[in-house]
Amino acid sequence: MTEQPTQEPMIRLHRASLVLTLLAAHQELAALPINWEIDDRDGLWPRVEHKSPDAERAARAMAAALGARMHVDDVNGTPLYSVYGQWAGTKVSLQAFGPDSVDATEVTA
Repeated sequence: MTEQPTQEPMIRLHRASLVLTLLAAHQELAALPINWEIDDRDGLWPRVEHKSPDAERAARAMAAALGARMHVDDVNGTPLYSVYGQWAGTKVSLQAFGPDSVDATEVTA
């Protein structure tokens, strides 16, 4: 009895092609430090390095590319930028923590 091939490699290849078409259509995204990891989760989950100074810029560019809104939440003095949208019918979710805000930084003399 032969094993049937799984669909996972084809799904990952499809998701990779979606990333490439998104980057080709919105080259400003390719210039930003966004990591694209293709995994088994539904949709695309781009990432930005934790507390990156480019987090807000990356989130704004992603929101513009997807025609979505960018949400900003304060998480213990650290901004969390979130974008939820779709590209070619596939869910795209970006969550990026920016650097700590100046207001939340403790200064001691």
